[in-house]
Amino acid sequence: MFDVQNFVSKQKSLLIAPAGYGKTHTISESLKKTTGRQLILKHTHAGVSSIKEKLKKAQIASHNFNVETITSFAQKYVLSFYINKDEIPE
Repeated sequence: MFDVQNFVSKQKSLLIAPAGYGKTHTISESLKKTTGRQLILKHTHAGVSSIKEKLKKAQIASHNFNVETITSFAQKYVLSFYINKDEIPE
């Protein structure tokens, strides 16, 4: 049996499993046992929408998590380092 408390007690945790193996359920249970905001990365926009809906049904407060696609998260990260040359003072 999967020990959610042990999973969330680690500084970093990673959950990888095929479809139908309870990832969303585990994420929901994990969010109930954690403090602060948690980052949830999905592959597709459909996956983001699906998990947001399931977390809403589980009555998990949306301020406790951020769900994004891996691509959108990476793009935001990269753009945080972007400096427009027109903005650099001479």
